[in-house]
Amino acid sequence: MKRTVFFVCLLSLGLFATGLAITPQELVQRHRQALSTNQELLFNLSTIRMVGQLEKYGLQGDVGVFVSFPDRFAVAHEFSLFSERWVARGKDVELLEMTGWHRTAVRGDLFHLRALQFILGYQYLNPGVAQPTDIREVEGEVGATLLTAEGVPIRVVFDAATFLIRSFAFTGSDGLGVVMQIESYRQWDGLLLPGRLREESINPAIYTFTQCEVNRGVDGSFFNIAPAPPDSNLPERSSVRLPLQRYFGLPLIKCWIGNSPALTFLIDTALPFSVIDRSIATQLGFTPQGRRTAAVRYPLGDLAFVRLPTVLLREVEYRNKLFLAANMIPASTNIQLPVHGILGADFFHQQTISLDLTTESFRITSTRGFSPEQQWARVPLLTTGGSLAVIATLNGVETAMELSTSSGESVGFSAASETARGLLRRQGPSAEAFTVGLGFGFPETVVLLGALSLGGQTVEAPLAHLVQFPDTYPGGRRQVGWLGSGLLRRFSIHLDIPGQTAYFEPTTASREADTFNAAGLYPVRSGGKLVVQRVVPGLPAAKVGIEPGDIIIQLMGYPGEQIVFDRVYGFLNMLPGQSVSLQVQKVDGSIQDLQLRNESAF
Repeated sequence: MKRTVFFVCLLSLGLFATGLAITPQELVQRHRQALSTNQELLFNLSTIRMVGQLEKYGLQGDVGVFVSFPDRFAVAHEFSLFSERWVARGKDVELLEMTGWHRTAVRGDLFHLRALQFILGYQYLNPGVAQPTDIREVEGEVGATLLTAEGVPIRVVFDAATFLIRSFAFTGSDGLGVVMQIESYRQWDGLLLPGRLREESINPAIYTFTQCEVNRGVDGSFFNIAPAPPDSNLPERSSVRLPLQRYFGLPLIKCWIGNSPALTFLIDTALPFSVIDRSIATQLGFTPQGRRTAAVRYPLGDLAFVRLPTVLLREVEYRNKLFLAANMIPASTNIQLPVHGILGADFFHQQTISLDLTTESFRITSTRGFSPEQQWARVPLLTTGGSLAVIATLNGVETAMELSTSSGESVGFSAASETARGLLRRQGPSAEAFTVGLGFGFPETVVLLGALSLGGQTVEAPLAHLVQFPDTYPGGRRQVGWLGSGLLRRFSIHLDIPGQTAYFEPTTASREADTFNAAGLYPVRSGGKLVVQRVVPGLPAAKVGIEPGDIIIQLMGYPGEQIVFDRVYGFLNMLPGQSVSLQVQKVDGSIQDLQLRNESAF
């Protein structure tokens, strides 16, 4: 008998240690009992309405959560400068970005919404939902994993004494972790609902609900997003062609804000918002407010919000646009890119835009004025997270790739991504380099791809750049890769953003060989001089003894103090067998005439 009791005790301890001391059914049942003494109320929920205050982005605003069972759910954030809304009607989900972009949500956009819907809408109490898994009890807490209808995992922590939820954690639409701490509950109409939530994320927030109603109905308008008014003076069925300037191969365009002189903005179709330099905004009489952190691929620190009444692109006037203000000018001095801001994908969300880097032209066309040619390659345009992306076939594998016109390389990945690690494991030549363009100087490894296809249009042997972002850099953990201007210049690109379709028309550059900085030499403009900042070990510049701090006096016969800076990298991006000549002043004052030859395998 004693042996039997001892065995049962050991078994109980073993179950407790492996997380099986409480069954999924028991966990759900105890949680139901904790939420309400009226179990019939839980089984007959029809509507929930929760409203209160929100502290987020360094701003004070209002928040609303609206539930209509079985499958309608909405969240609204209202600030003085902008609104954000997410609306789910069954499997159909819409969202209104802070920039005013109203779009249909896709799977990557749903993670945040579905987690909130699952917990705040009590979806997990429905009988048809899968039971919790991976239940573990540790130090007064019970942890379990719940899955939404789309299979989005949510890690939920219950209080072991009360069986109320303490926190729930999930991966947000930006690929970064989010933890929602429920700091207090309040009883409304016989049901316990969260009174105060603390969001721990890249943009932390506090939600305080002051009014809640259960089974009293919810206005149906909360489950719809009204169409946005036209944001420009572009007439219907019309098209306007604008000139571009290419710098480092990147598209720059002139803008006028109010009565400002001409300002230079970079076009970046992978950036989900638009940016203006903070000092420029202040000089124009605007006061940036709040603060936001964004997981993008280049450093934009100290982001704040500013709403611009008008932005003029030649004769096309855009109205009432939300921009994020950042310290662009000090950063652009470092990266040698003289821009006052960036026009992101959100800026053109109501039109079709056509970009041809070879002819340096940019066309804006109204939705009803756009008529694609039959011979153009056509692919779906993805808008997950507000970036523009397409499905490309790389070495026979379909992969989502953002259209990053701010990147000079042809194909890029974060070195931390699964795809990059797979490419590094492949046998083949590689070379070390540094990034050029917006986000200058990140170390990278360059590898050769067999082929890349976009809607049937094939680019042979493009180079992939696997960028080593710092561990603390939010954009460095992104899994999705990007197609940069080095590849996009091979096509006239037509992006029908409202219709979520991209068209690719080959140009004269479509068959050109891909290149990279095979010289391994990275100068910057400093004090009017061309100063060597980085040298890659093992590549031609290092082999002839060039070192950081050396001054380039001449490059291919052009004086270093006068040569247009982006032409410098045009010379250094050599094809195999090509050479570049230069004259260098060493740190000790001696002058050397040197020649760098590309002897790489690609």
